[in-house]
Amino acid sequence: DYTKGILNRLEAYEWFLRQYPEYREKVCLVVVAVPSRTKVDVYNELREQIERIIGHINGEYGSLDWTPVSYLYRSLPFEKLAALYAVADVALITPLRDGMNLVAKEFVACQQDKNNPGVLILSEMAGAAIELQDAIIINPNDTDQIEKAILQALNMPEEEKVKRLQKMQKRTSRENVKKWANDFVTELRSIKTQNKEILQKIVGKKQLTQIKSAYDEASSRLLLLDYDGTLSAFVENPENAAPSEKLLEMLQSMAADKKNK
Repeated sequence: DYTKGILNRLEAYEWFLRQYPEYREKVCLVVVAVPSRTKVDVYNELREQIERIIGHINGEYGSLDWTPVSYLYRSLPFEKLAALYAVADVALITPLRDGMNLVAKEFVACQQDKNNPGVLILSEMAGAAIELQDAIIINPNDTDQIEKAILQALNMPEEEKVKRLQKMQKRTSRENVKKWANDFVTELRSIKTQNKEILQKIVGKKQLTQIKSAYDEASSRLLLLDYDGTLSAFVENPENAAPSEKLLEMLQSMAADKKNK
């Protein structure tokens, strides 16, 4: 999918290999590109671009003993994906635009080896970036920033890796689907109550008290009131419309209080 920023990721990786030749034959980027909308020309063109740049990187920097990019154009069973997440030293997740992006959370959850913790590099455009603040947050459109993030991840002290990972795992285990569903339903009920209050047309005791208090405290007053349907009920003959007795009593009371003051 073009929103996943695979091209940007590959360009940044190539720049990293060019800038830091000492890491050649020591790192390998695994790209799992799941086929998407294969009948759409734009997606097929993107696949061709991806495969072209991967071929360029492998041809330019690879050797008989080392392939810089391992490219898989297919879906993988979740068990195999989980295994990749578990053994990866760095997760490079760089969508240009995304929703939550569960891949980032899956990587964090699969990192169980405390002796060799992984580092998450995450695009600021992914929704998960709001929760996973202990990842290395990058701008996916900035190739130089991604390249520096890769270097930072590979050289991060073990203690810092563990600290960052534990914070993200704690947050991920707490902010799970059950909590999300409960929060959603609670918010939905709250909005329903608010809408009911907003749409309520009856002026009750609470509203009358607020109106009277604001009227008394104001230095100057201007009341703009609709007539039919507000000061009086709708009637077939407009000449028969008249304010209710309750409203007249309230206005007379307010005027009398003001006069006494």
